[in-house]
Amino acid sequence: MTTPFKSYAQNFEDVMLYRALGNVCQGFYIDVGAQDPNIDSVSKAFFERGWRGIHIEPVPEYAERLRAARPGDTIIEAAASNLVGTTALTVFPMTGLSTADPLVAKNHIDRGVDHQPEPLIVSTVTLADVGAELADHTVHWLKIDVEGHERAVLEGWDANRLRPWIIVVEATQPNDRAASYEDWEPILLKAGYQCIYNDGLNRFYIEPSREDLARAFASPPNPFDNIRLSRHSALCQDVVGEYHAQVLDLATQVQAHEADIAALRYEGDLLTAERDELHKRVTALMA
Repeated sequence: MTTPFKSYAQNFEDVMLYRALGNVCQGFYIDVGAQDPNIDSVSKAFFERGWRGIHIEPVPEYAERLRAARPGDTIIEAAASNLVGTTALTVFPMTGLSTADPLVAKNHIDRGVDHQPEPLIVSTVTLADVGAELADHTVHWLKIDVEGHERAVLEGWDANRLRPWIIVVEATQPNDRAASYEDWEPILLKAGYQCIYNDGLNRFYIEPSREDLARAFASPPNPFDNIRLSRHSALCQDVVGEYHAQVLDLATQVQAHEADIAALRYEGDLLTAERDELHKRVTALMA
């Protein structure tokens, strides 16, 4: 039986990537919009298997978490875009919804999502510059999840220099089923990439010379992938909630039993004192 695969990603993206790339030893990834190193992380399962890579993450809190959790990885605290400079980022704390797209930000705010009142000015980098730094280093997968900013990220990509084997891009409007890929997919198609899988949230593209990887995407995640879920997985939240409720209930029962035990010990101490007093009287009478 194969070793279980622990998935940390939001929608089993890591399962599908590993199915295609599991035979690669110490591969390399680029995670654009990496966010948390544990929750909904596409890269963590690969990091645990000796892979290393680059994380591009503009929110300072998440960039710091990545630095602490991913020794050996490169953390670029910036937003990927089509120009080098700065941009205004609307931050939605403790979520993956932070965005440089004003319209996307407005939609979240109109729905009442908690946000920092002032935009955060962050540095921007381009994938072209990141690729230039890598020289001839092979990139096995590139993931882009930037909450409506995908086109700008791909416009800043030099497809002649940086050619990951697989590119995964979030392909729906943020927090919505509506497709968004028509806006940016032509950039990938023009570069020769072909879409070989759609998981309902993301679209997966392979580089033409790696058509052998397409067969790994013939079916969605299934029992033969031997998947185990992280405790942070949304699919586990009801189970985790029930577990915590049971733990709380057991803790309450333990406290009640501890109170009963304390009362019994007190009664026992009283009986012991009464016994000792009777023993003294008997001893005195005997004398």
